[in-house]
Amino acid sequence: MPLLTVHLLSLNGNATREDVLLQLSQERQTVETVVASVPRYWVIKPEKDDVPTLTNTRWDLMLLLKTQDGALPSNIKSKTVREYKVSVGIPSKLLAKYPETNKQLLQQASSVPLTGALDNYKAPETSQDLELSPDLYQFMNELAKDHPGPVTMLNLLHFKPDGKPSYYQYGQVSRLSAVI
Repeated sequence: MPLLTVHLLSLNGNATREDVLLQLSQERQTVETVVASVPRYWVIKPEKDDVPTLTNTRWDLMLLLKTQDGALPSNIKSKTVREYKVSVGIPSKLLAKYPETNKQLLQQASSVPLTGALDNYKAPETSQDLELSPDLYQFMNELAKDHPGPVTMLNLLHFKPDGKPSYYQYGQVSRLSAVI
């Protein structure tokens, strides 16, 4: 399971996302950029670890990078005023197929018709249980105004010491129910 690093970056006033991505593309020998995205919304807000840092900072860029040491290249680090990073393990099979799978999903996403189910939804107060809350609904409407395409959602899971087997079991049941 390759170890990658998620970097949330708050850029200084002189840097742009485009600058950072251009410099990363020049670092191909030492850095593999798996995902580069603009973080826009916490569907499930952090409740336990680093809550103020994660939720009260305006993050300009989220990078999922594969590097030797998990560090952000110094030329990129100099463009940031704040960085939050976490190391993550990603199964090799998932990582190897990611570019093709992501491309296919993005192509298919634009052709999925809306069903009208959002017109009369029952709203819980928050989206903490992955349900459509008024706040999430409002975010979706605002995002659609300037971002008509598909959206990528990143799930970071933190396992309790004995939680990984339980999550594996959940994954097997979920996969079965999705196929049926």
